[in-house]
Amino acid sequence: MSAATTETPGRSRPRTDAQKLKDILNTIRAAGWSLPTFLFNLFRIKKHKPGYGVEDIERDAQHQQMLSSLFNGAAKPTFGSLMDLMYQNAQKIPYRKGDNTIPTGQFRFTSTLSHDTVDHAYPAMTIWAVQLVANLVRAEAETMIQPENGLHLRAAVKSKHDRLRETKAAAATWEAVDGFSMDALQGIAQRHATVLWHIVSSYINPTYENQGQVISVREARRPQHLAHHTIFRVESRLAQSVAYSTVYTTLSQMAEKAMEDLKASLASGVPFLTVGDNVQTYAVQRDHRIGKENKMIKGYAGTVVEMQDVEDNAFDLQELLSCQAKQERKTLSVDMILDDIDFDHQENVSVGDFLQTLIEMVPALSLYKVNIEQWTKVNLTKNQIPPTRKSKVIPLATNSADEMHVQGMKQGLLDFFSVQMGINEETLRNRCFIKSGDGKTFDQLHKLKKYSVSEKGDFQSFRWLVPLLELWHAKWTDLSRVARAHWGKNFPDDPSTLEFAAKITESPSPTDLRKVDFYKGQHIVNLTLNAHILCLWQDYLRTDNLQQYFDAQKEANTLSSFEALLASARVLVRRYGTTTAFQRAHNPEVGDPYAVPEGTPWTRPPVVDGQAATQPPYRSPLENDNIDQLSDLSDPEESALDGDITLANSILFIRNAIWWREMCRAVARGDTGRIWEILKIWIFTFAGSGNPYYSQYLMELYCNFKWEFPPNLRAAILMNWVVNLHGKPGVFIEMDLMQEHFNFWLEEMAQHKGKEFDEPFYRKVLSMNVHHFLRLKDEMEGAVSLKGRTKKHGEPHLKVELNALMKAFKNAEVHRHRSGRNEGFCAVDDFGKGITVLRKDKLKSFIERTTAYSFTNNGARENYEDSDEEGDVDGEAGQQPPPRMILDGSEIITVREDYD
Repeated sequence: MSAATTETPGRSRPRTDAQKLKDILNTIRAAGWSLPTFLFNLFRIKKHKPGYGVEDIERDAQHQQMLSSLFNGAAKPTFGSLMDLMYQNAQKIPYRKGDNTIPTGQFRFTSTLSHDTVDHAYPAMTIWAVQLVANLVRAEAETMIQPENGLHLRAAVKSKHDRLRETKAAAATWEAVDGFSMDALQGIAQRHATVLWHIVSSYINPTYENQGQVISVREARRPQHLAHHTIFRVESRLAQSVAYSTVYTTLSQMAEKAMEDLKASLASGVPFLTVGDNVQTYAVQRDHRIGKENKMIKGYAGTVVEMQDVEDNAFDLQELLSCQAKQERKTLSVDMILDDIDFDHQENVSVGDFLQTLIEMVPALSLYKVNIEQWTKVNLTKNQIPPTRKSKVIPLATNSADEMHVQGMKQGLLDFFSVQMGINEETLRNRCFIKSGDGKTFDQLHKLKKYSVSEKGDFQSFRWLVPLLELWHAKWTDLSRVARAHWGKNFPDDPSTLEFAAKITESPSPTDLRKVDFYKGQHIVNLTLNAHILCLWQDYLRTDNLQQYFDAQKEANTLSSFEALLASARVLVRRYGTTTAFQRAHNPEVGDPYAVPEGTPWTRPPVVDGQAATQPPYRSPLENDNIDQLSDLSDPEESALDGDITLANSILFIRNAIWWREMCRAVARGDTGRIWEILKIWIFTFAGSGNPYYSQYLMELYCNFKWEFPPNLRAAILMNWVVNLHGKPGVFIEMDLMQEHFNFWLEEMAQHKGKEFDEPFYRKVLSMNVHHFLRLKDEMEGAVSLKGRTKKHGEPHLKVELNALMKAFKNAEVHRHRSGRNEGFCAVDDFGKGITVLRKDKLKSFIERTTAYSFTNNGARENYEDSDEEGDVDGEAGQQPPPRMILDGSEIITVREDYD
């Protein structure tokens, strides 16, 4: 006998699990029970006793101990694994013939069935599980709606019963609403509704397994719908929304509470700055009748911004009036303004732009982003607003005033300051208040002050009013100036023109060079500037591919240091990015250390019938240009015989475009000192380009800042000239752009109802709540990974355009000096032209007009003469600014958002 079959004498073989199970089943059958009867008696808790009703089952010690071990997990396998085995077996067992408790093989859950009336285990277990989950979710819902969990806001109290029920709920205010977020709602649900959270998460994400897993939401753009009245009616019936009347009442009450809080803050001395702009919508009558006609509905909208980081006495009205009464602006001169411009700072600005453009475009240099940021902070910072300071803004109720007329401006201001903010002669308390706006608003505010100087009292005479020029419209106006000065209309083959760049990159040409489309204009200017700068770097480093050049250096561990690149950038700026460089291109000097490298000899076009084949070096006037002497009508720079006009044009564009981009960068960073430096330069460029309005606005502002604003008021303005709605570094925007943003959505949300802007629907429901609507919209979209679509070109598209333009510049030797080159277009230096214009008579005329009256406590002389310069050529009308802003590097690029 083998060892494998040998049995130990006196010892029986152990029984298998199958043998043990068979013995137990035989015992159950011997007792006259079925398996369900056995399990029923094993687990039942109650029993019927004749004459006594229902009573608890008495279990012996062994029975109770074995059940306890089963349910508390002491015995293995665990009950959970047994449940799973039972469910799996139930799924495999076919329905028996004659089972009428459920259609055979067609089980679907329905709430009309009960688990204890269904014969087959699979549907019975499913019905039981669903009903259990429903009970758990119902209990969670009761917990979720408890007032202490923060999901209740009290809109109104309708009855005594409601008053008792809602005492724990907070009143509906925007402060309470602002405390709500999708993240907070998720946290509440995960704490108090774990079952429901798991069900919903599993429903929307098939791969969801546990609460700690991040839910991946399908990124899809949704149509943006405004809630129609019918939606409120239907969803309120389905308990998915409150009634429309409740929403209307609640928003009105929240607006009234916000206005009361604003008045209280002003009464306590909290300083505010107010920005405003016109708002309009076209009302189309669908059912024409007498008195019902299509019309443009006009109004005035405004926003107050709480001023932060200011001194207590910054708004002392008497000190302001004393400074104004001195009329020190009489000493204003062109040389004084020029001496005030920090040209060393502007050179550093250009150096930073050259280097930042290189670092942003070359991946191998990305490690220097920290260096350029630190260098910028040290060398360019002038007056930095705290980067993470979040602006506190309160939209005001709209009115039907027309700011285009002085009387309309007065009505609008009195509604803002007197009616809504509670300012009057009694509550003024020797304070001045700042009101800002675009160029037209700025002009109208000064006219209103002039016409009101003879009124009694500081409030009625508007002596308390401090007009402030806003920045986005000024920036747009300068963008139009740059495009107009360098477009080179009718010279598409001259590589120094923007028209050439537009042709190469297949970009659209402006329909009106007086007022270019902001988005298209900034794209072609930035793209062309980047192409010039990168082409200059390639030429300087003697390479045809910057990326390969620096990749090779990085691979060989010989990457140029940040300091070396900085020194090279300064050489390039002095050679290609200054007024001196522009003049040098026209009149080169032998031995100049920053002379441009020589290119191939320029061959003049052949002469045909005694005339040169090309256009003369003068730009033709713009069509219908009979209002102002714009830059396209100015005399070109005189050029020596060995001068290079094409090179000079390119250098001038680089300088002008960097000045424009510096304004963009300074605004985005919130550095108002850098902004002010550019505005001083624009005094001359606007004067030289034939735009007298903004030149005068900026001269007025210059006099205000230099003499007429007391130091603390000047500091307060500089610390609050731009706003940051998100409290994040690099996303500051101009206040007039913010107001345009609000106005855009105000008109959209109105749904073309045809109402006047002074009606309650606008004043209480929409206008004072629009900022919060937008915040909630952005937050909810962000919570589900929705992002607004932008009109920016994608990176591959930009790269193609950039490379094509750089190749064209290189082939044309735009950045090499070629004696006598003239390809037809000759750009004018608006800055130098502006100096000449102001020296001649414009500055003197400005001083005479603006000192003919003064704001004092005793009134003013009334011999002020209006300027005969009327009109609007600053590019402020006719185009709706964007609803959203995004950060691109260190620039704010304004975009619209669309949805599929």
